[in-house]
Amino acid sequence: MRKQLGVLAAAAVSAGMLVGVAGGSTVAGASSYPPIPAGPIVVGATTPLSGPTASYGQSTEESFNGVSLKQFDAEYPNGIDGHPVHLVFLDDQGTVTGAVQATDQLVADHVAAVVTLSYNPEATLQQAEILNHAHIPIISDLGYNQFVNTKAYPYFWGVGANDVQEGVAAAKWMKSSGIKTVAVLDDGLEGSTQLLSDVQAGMKKYAPNVKIVTTQQISPAASEVSAQITALKGSNAQLVFIDTAEAYGPIWQAMQTAGMTNVKILTQAGAWYDSFSAMGPLEANAYAPFYTCAPNTDVVYPATVQDLMSQYSAATYAYSTNYRIYLTADTIPFLFLRYAIQKEHSDSPAAIKAAMNSMTNQSFDTVKYTFTPTNHFGIQGTDAAAVCKMAPPYAGGVGKIPIISTDANSDANS
Repeated sequence: MRKQLGVLAAAAVSAGMLVGVAGGSTVAGASSYPPIPAGPIVVGATTPLSGPTASYGQSTEESFNGVSLKQFDAEYPNGIDGHPVHLVFLDDQGTVTGAVQATDQLVADHVAAVVTLSYNPEATLQQAEILNHAHIPIISDLGYNQFVNTKAYPYFWGVGANDVQEGVAAAKWMKSSGIKTVAVLDDGLEGSTQLLSDVQAGMKKYAPNVKIVTTQQISPAASEVSAQITALKGSNAQLVFIDTAEAYGPIWQAMQTAGMTNVKILTQAGAWYDSFSAMGPLEANAYAPFYTCAPNTDVVYPATVQDLMSQYSAATYAYSTNYRIYLTADTIPFLFLRYAIQKEHSDSPAAIKAAMNSMTNQSFDTVKYTFTPTNHFGIQGTDAAAVCKMAPPYAGGVGKIPIISTDANSDANS
C-alpha cells in the first residue's frame, strides 16, 4: 500500500514556497545541459483541496508546508544552486477530471518536477501519462507496476519500494515462516489486485509450495463482509491475505466475531491508517509488506532524523505509524532534486534524468539509494521492501517505526 493511497493523513501540499535568495540564471559551466533560468525552480503537486476528501489534502498541506519545506529552507537557505524552490500545489478535487486538469496546468506552468499525485488511483496513471509525455520528472512514493518499466516511464523515480519488490518480500517471508496455505480477500481495485498479482508471481519463484486455497471478494469499502470472512475461516488457511484498499474496520470486526484472532494476517500497509485501532487482538498476528521498517527496536537514528519525525508527528497529531515514511515521501523528493539539479547545474528533464540514473550509494536522512537507467526503485538496505510486524513495539520513539519480521512463528509470540 503506497502512502499515496493509505497514509492519507499526509501526502500533498497547498501553494507554498521555499524561501531563499532570489535566483539569477545559473551558468552551466562544464555542463552540457541548459542553465537554470532566472527565478525560482518550480515544483508541482496535486491533491484534493476540495470535495469529500479535502481533509486529506489539508492535513498534507500542514505536513509539507509546516515541516518538509520549512526544514529544507532552514538547511538550504540558498535553495538549489542559488535558486529558491517554489511549490505549486493544485486542487485535483479527488476526481479523474480534476486531476487531469490540474496536471495539464502543471505542464503549462513548465514545472521542473512533480512530487505527489492524486489520491484517486483511477486518476494517478492518467496524470503520470501526461507528465511522462511532457518529459516532466516525477519523484514519488507510488509503486505501481507500470512505473517499474523504465522504458515506458523514463522520468519516474520511486522514493520507496514498488509492488513487485514487496511481492517478492512477502513470498520469501511466507517460505521462511513455514506458511503452506493462504486465503485471500480482495476488493477488485487495481491498486489492490496489482499487489496480489505480484505476491503470486513471487510465490511461484520463491515459495512454490505455498498455495492459495480460496479467494473471496468484497465490494470496495464494503460494510458487510461476514459471508466472505466465514469462507476464509472455513478454508483453514494458515495465512489470510487481506488485499483491500480501505474499509478495514468491518473486516477486523467480522474476523474477531468469527473467532479468527489466532490466524496470521498479511495485509496492505494502508491498514495502519484505516481502522488499525479496530484490529484489537488481531494485531498480534498481523504483518504488512512495507519499507523503511527497522531491523530491531534498538536502532538509534540521528538527532536530525528524530527531530523531523517528531515534527511530522506533531503536524499530523501522532495519527500515523512509521514517521520515517514521511521522510521518504515528503522530504527526500526535494533532496533528490537538489542532488540532481546541482550535479548538472540544470533543471532540464534530461539533466535531472542523467543525474538520477547515475546516483550510487547516496544517503538522504539515513535512507540509501542507488538508481540506474533500468532501476528507478533503488531504496537499499534494511529500508528496502520487507514484511513488517504491525503490532508494537516500534523503533524510533515518536517515529513509531515497525520492526521487520524474520520469522512469523516466533514473531507472533514475541
